[in-house]
Amino acid sequence: MHELARGLGGGAFHALIRVAYAIADRDDVDLAAGLAYWRHAYLDLGEISRPNVDEEATGATPFDVDDALANVRAILRDVPARELPLIASTAVRGFAATRSFTMLHAMTATHAIRVLLPYASDADTAVRYLWRAFVAAYTSAGLPEIPTETALLQHYAEAPTWEALGVRACSSDDEHVIKAAFTAREEDRAYASPSYRVAVARYLKLI
Repeated sequence: MHELARGLGGGAFHALIRVAYAIADRDDVDLAAGLAYWRHAYLDLGEISRPNVDEEATGATPFDVDDALANVRAILRDVPARELPLIASTAVRGFAATRSFTMLHAMTATHAIRVLLPYASDADTAVRYLWRAFVAAYTSAGLPEIPTETALLQHYAEAPTWEALGVRACSSDDEHVIKAAFTAREEDRAYASPSYRVAVARYLKLI
């Protein structure tokens, strides 16, 4: 996986997600197709490297482009695998707030990485590349404000049960609705966060 990790954001994360689903379903045929798709959609975001010591110093001026970019490099670098739950939390809250295609795929990508990490030779590097692609996706989505989990919790009582959401999703002919419901349910099982049910209910316009 290490060789492909640098390009995991290609194709709006679709290839990464397809490979994870194939592994979860133990579907060797779809796994081969997903890996081929990943290679075809591969989008190299560059090496992850530490800035030089003199680049880490910040100036006293209100804004300095060079310093800002150095800070961006540091932000993109310093996300070890243990922080994946925090990325996942931000992804689902962003999706709940925007209901956008981009933030949906950010959420499904964090789920996909969680599925694939046991097969990664370097989990930290895989998550750092996810983080880099995540930041790029968030930027392309227009830097939307991310609500807190507490804010989303206010709507938790209004959200239908997972069983009801599943029935509603399965009746849809929109693959993104099914993907959102499945991914959010799986992530909720992993992290036990109310944000996931609220996010799907909002996506289905039920609350």
